[in-house]
Amino acid sequence: MAGQALMSDPIFQKVLQSEKNRSPAIAYHATEVVRAAHQEIESLLRQRREIAKRISALKQTLVGLTSIFDCSVSAESLSGTTMHNTRSPQMAGLANACRIVLKQANEPLQPHQVRDRLRFQGLSLENHRDPVAAVASVLRKLGRYGEARGVILPDGKRAWQWVATESGKDVAEPE
Repeated sequence: MAGQALMSDPIFQKVLQSEKNRSPAIAYHATEVVRAAHQEIESLLRQRREIAKRISALKQTLVGLTSIFDCSVSAESLSGTTMHNTRSPQMAGLANACRIVLKQANEPLQPHQVRDRLRFQGLSLENHRDPVAAVASVLRKLGRYGEARGVILPDGKRAWQWVATESGKDVAEPE
């Protein structure tokens, strides 16, 4: 397979043609260098595919564990990873995704923290010009619906927390 791909590679063909006019030893050496480089590229690409599969599996594991054990791992700690999971809030819409994040949080969250957790859980926010503003808007609506409560943090910034009764059932409490 690698040999056939190498023979049809335009760069390989160019090197082969240019080296035919030189000594046979140089032509052979150049051909072997190109062949080795091509094989290494194919090997690295194969490894990259295997690594991507493993990363995807680990991301799904992390999403599951964070939802089961209510872990609060920030998106920054995973340096740019994007979670893809069929059970993630991607399909639920931004409002439902915000509900899930607030329910899982142990403390009030600011809009940028909600955004980070949404990204960590796999929700793509690329369609929003300003994802933090979109999340803040949803949080205000959840506050008007009585599903979330706005709190003022010691630094004067607003954060949001899910409203629930002691029995664990969600209730609509006024702010």
